[in-house]
Amino acid sequence: MSDSIPLGPVLRHASTDTDRDHDRPPSLHDDSPPDYEPPKELTKMELHPRSFYALFLALFYAALVLAPWVIVCLLTDRPIAGQRYGALTGRDSNYDSYDPSKNQSVYEKSERWYHAARVIQAIASVLTLPLTSAICASAAVIFMQREERLTIPQLMSLADRGWLDWATYGRLAHAWKRFGSSFLLLAILVNLLGMIISPLQSILLSSQAVMTPTKPQEISSLIDLPSRFWVPDEYSYPDSNIITIKTRAALEATTSTEKHAQLWPGANVTCDPFQTDKYSENVCLRQGATFENISLLPDPFLAELPSGFHTGLFRQFLPRINSTAQYQVITEAEFPEDCDQIQGAFFAEYTNTSRYMPGSDMMQTWGLRACMPADVTQSPWRATRDRHTFSEDLYLDVKLVNYSIAMTRPERGFFRVTLTTTTGYFELPNYMNGGVAGFLLDKDPTELCDDRCQSQGTIKNPDQDASRTRRDTEITPASNALQDIRNKGPLLTIALALFGQGSFIESHARQPEAYAATVIYDYNKDQNPAHSACRYLKPFGYMLESIRLECISNSAGGVNGWDVRDLIAEWLNSFHTFPETLANAFTGAAYLSHKAWMDHSTEDPDAPYVYGGGFRVSFDMGRLRQKPVISRAGVIVVSALLGVHVLSLLALGCYAAWSPRWTRRLDSFAILRVGGAIARHVPLWMVYKTSLVRELDGLPGWIGDQMPEGEAVGMLGLGGPARLSGRSSTRAKRMFVSYHVKPGFG
Repeated sequence: MSDSIPLGPVLRHASTDTDRDHDRPPSLHDDSPPDYEPPKELTKMELHPRSFYALFLALFYAALVLAPWVIVCLLTDRPIAGQRYGALTGRDSNYDSYDPSKNQSVYEKSERWYHAARVIQAIASVLTLPLTSAICASAAVIFMQREERLTIPQLMSLADRGWLDWATYGRLAHAWKRFGSSFLLLAILVNLLGMIISPLQSILLSSQAVMTPTKPQEISSLIDLPSRFWVPDEYSYPDSNIITIKTRAALEATTSTEKHAQLWPGANVTCDPFQTDKYSENVCLRQGATFENISLLPDPFLAELPSGFHTGLFRQFLPRINSTAQYQVITEAEFPEDCDQIQGAFFAEYTNTSRYMPGSDMMQTWGLRACMPADVTQSPWRATRDRHTFSEDLYLDVKLVNYSIAMTRPERGFFRVTLTTTTGYFELPNYMNGGVAGFLLDKDPTELCDDRCQSQGTIKNPDQDASRTRRDTEITPASNALQDIRNKGPLLTIALALFGQGSFIESHARQPEAYAATVIYDYNKDQNPAHSACRYLKPFGYMLESIRLECISNSAGGVNGWDVRDLIAEWLNSFHTFPETLANAFTGAAYLSHKAWMDHSTEDPDAPYVYGGGFRVSFDMGRLRQKPVISRAGVIVVSALLGVHVLSLLALGCYAAWSPRWTRRLDSFAILRVGGAIARHVPLWMVYKTSLVRELDGLPGWIGDQMPEGEAVGMLGLGGPARLSGRSSTRAKRMFVSYHVKPGFG
């Protein structure tokens, strides 16, 4: 009993004491602690009951931090009561087509939940350290009752709540054995953990604006490539050569610098307005691709919707066509023989020989032979959605004899135009693919569709015959007449537009007088009427870099059209220009042919839905909503730290409620009583540093019962040999000396 120090008054009984002396507590300035004698009368009470205060705080804190974190983690993947932020189609569609506000209600609710979660997280971040410290302080009371090796310096570190004091960390670094304890280390770790969680959440967690579905819209009556070839004769119109006429008109009027909305620069192309290279200036700064430098574009193709058309929240596909022309100089031996005798071939021949001037013996001759030696009555197109490539060849034999415009060139030139065309489908720009056009697909896009695809009619019709969807057959036209062939090849269309019936060379050569000048220039007059106005345009005129090639003025035909031969010769001479220029021109002509083919409908409006006209593209640009964003690694890290922190606090709360306690909390009054018990060891003297007061090192800091178990009344004491709440029945309800009786106690 000599090592224990009592924490309360000790009443002493002596025969010589008066009643006043009997009730006087021993002086704190006595030379030696009083010897214990059984008190005559005692004021006694039980230990404070188990405290669930810290456990309640831990549970409250767990709910405060876990609930918003769970909400945030859920919102990173999907909205509350929703499946995901993007659009859903099919059976699980998240669209109410008739009420866009209903489509947004889920996301509005999610935004409110997210805002509430962030507010709660902000409150939790403010309360983390106070709550954690309070829980540790409550658990410290139980620790000082159970840790028999606790010293006064270690107790003082706990009483000072050293887990929040940076000065304590410095003392522990060089004097751990004196000031440190296992509980203090645990409390420091738990508080530091709570300190870093909120900043870590702020670093790893951010907000992102996402597009959410509103109301789907669609563009219908688009081309589905196979449907152009599925239409039976009884449901289709003849071609009537209208596509050739449209192509011819376009070839005359289209300029090389004209912007074409349906000409896409390529797949996976993004525009940077700060770039200054030629390609960016053409596509981005001019806001549209042109034929001027189509060869510089990465992967130009034609589609029915404007370049850059965005489908927003849907994955949608669209047919695309791209062609590339090559223009080569060949030998006469390479020109096909007897082309006019080949079954189904295209062949045109024009020639003219005339005297240079009246009275002159020099004869001028121009001539043209154009040949496509294949059976062009068989359409090269295929009724398939898979990638398909075909080539066409056009041979030209151009003769210019004794024309000054061709003096530096051979009188006769042979050329081959090869046009390679590829058809297929691509994915339109949307939010899922970064807003860029997809690459040309090798297979039917139906196989690539997921729940973000909106039905496109014939391309994704569950009622449609699957075998018909995969049909891959050649097309046999109803007529062998080239003008009436449906679905001509693009190069055949160009050849008919340039050299067929009604073309520039055919019409001018057949009836030159019909193109006589409307204004006659009289060289004998000083004043002549202006004659610079354009009357006709030449094919390719605006797409080739030849001088005076595009316009035929109102005086260029000459009297009775005698200058028409010069106009034709001048036009034929353009086929002798640079092969790169001609290749670029024929490539542009192919796109004009494709556009005329796309724009012209050959289908009877009363044809069944399955044969075409039902292909559509849906789009929904959505509405911006805020959602939390955090990586999977961030979720794991923060969840793990939160779990460790919350479990530690719950463990400390349970520990704080483990047993009855000698004081409700480790507050100033508790330390005052401890100080009163060791007053003679630590008088009220000046102290430079508490670490220099070595007298404290030998004093016990744990609270125990210093009375033997056989005594009816116990007494709290520093270093008491018995624990306050033992397992024996005699200590379970043990009474201890107290300052007063418990209110309501008998």
